[in-house]
Amino acid sequence: MIKFEVFQLADLSYFLPWESRDGLSLNDSEDIYRNPNNYGYTVRLDSNILFIGGISIIREGIGELFLHRSKYVKDDTKTFCRLAQMMVSNSFEDFKLRRLHSITKDSIKSTGKFAKFLGFKKESKMKNYFEDSDASLYVMFPEAG
Repeated sequence: MIKFEVFQLADLSYFLPWESRDGLSLNDSEDIYRNPNNYGYTVRLDSNILFIGGISIIREGIGELFLHRSKYVKDDTKTFCRLAQMMVSNSFEDFKLRRLHSITKDSIKSTGKFAKFLGFKKESKMKNYFEDSDASLYVMFPEAG
């Protein structure tokens, strides 16, 4: 059974690292996860957390997508992909966005591939963004109606 738990990220007491091979991580949250302008979901598959994800509102009309998957994604990859696509497609209307972007860690090649799968286009490369890796900025705009 898939279960969505909606929360403001200010209440989030945990997060998953970029790619969790061991499931839930109890590391300290970063400031972005404490911002009351952020909204997200915890998605559970049965009793396991499949992923957390959501939109950080950077400023009016500008959002940043984040998705942190757990090791349980491999148990139901199709559901993960479908729900991530739904979150992205709904975000423009839900948050009145004119731009949505996502930052991927270049040392984890699958993150860039997944951003492209979701419909993002690579906008730029950010050297030394992470302590151990460069990053890429992917962007998406609402479809012209």
